[in-house]
Amino acid sequence: MQLVKVEDGLLELENFLTTSPIEDFLGNGEYHRTPEKFILRSGEVERKIKHEELLIVVEKELTELGPDDRFEFYLSDGKNKSGIEEIYNTEYAKYWKLIYYDGYIQGYKSNDSFNWSNVGGIRADNPLYQGFKAEGKELIINDYRVYRSPYITIQNFYPGTLVKLFDAEGNFIKERKFEDNHECNIFLDYPIAGYVELYDQLGELFYKSNPIFFNYGDVFMFTEYNLQLFYKGQLLTHKTTTLYSLLETLVLKNNSEETYKDIEITINNPNSDDIKISLDNEDFAESIVINEINAGEEIELYVRIIKDKTKLFRMNDFTLEIS
Repeated sequence: MQLVKVEDGLLELENFLTTSPIEDFLGNGEYHRTPEKFILRSGEVERKIKHEELLIVVEKELTELGPDDRFEFYLSDGKNKSGIEEIYNTEYAKYWKLIYYDGYIQGYKSNDSFNWSNVGGIRADNPLYQGFKAEGKELIINDYRVYRSPYITIQNFYPGTLVKLFDAEGNFIKERKFEDNHECNIFLDYPIAGYVELYDQLGELFYKSNPIFFNYGDVFMFTEYNLQLFYKGQLLTHKTTTLYSLLETLVLKNNSEETYKDIEITINNPNSDDIKISLDNEDFAESIVINEINAGEEIELYVRIIKDKTKLFRMNDFTLEIS
């Protein structure tokens, strides 16, 4: 049994505010950007968001405000907005965090990105915009990241199984159980390097993961196979890898000390391109079966792509699923 990461929680390029095209920003705000900072001199700027649930973490300059100064960090449905406000003689923070999850907007503030204070929340319709507002002093943002959710999700295990999360030093963080949908969701206060342990319903430890970096919104899955897939010598992970041609060779390696039998590999292709797989580079199909792969053995797989000529040429994603 092995715990593998299947989806990255980061939804956009890191620091969207400094890397996005200028036209992405709406509003009357006066601002400028450097490679490291987004500086809102005055007014209001907004960007469209399309995610049904999200978490946004902002690192800004810690600024003491005067009587005429105000900062806002908010989500809006176009009419109403909710989020975090800083004004004169209140708590000033270096980090802001806004969560939209399960129909609620929730705000948090921190000065170290580890210990967060909840500043309140509200039930809200699906937000369409995310914005900042500055009055008086400049709002200087050093980092801005958008994630899928405040949880890590672990999939594919029996309901009632207890999961305990520890940091890299072995300190217990929190625990949750797998629900009836075979998923376990653990709320992260901050990204953490650590590991998880699984306990059966009698309280007996039966699994401990390797060290893992857990980030907001990451999705993990338990698999009974310890198999690795390589392309041009590089180990493939959950992250997208670009193939250089329409016929490529992959290498499947049994990284365990066991012999696996009847391993089925299927192409999951949501696009109109014809994508198939083969063991001999002659007979291609949407799925293949490897009768046996011994401990440490490597087997070559061939992937062939025939582009859909009725559509404009574009890059299409597909995945290989092993069962």
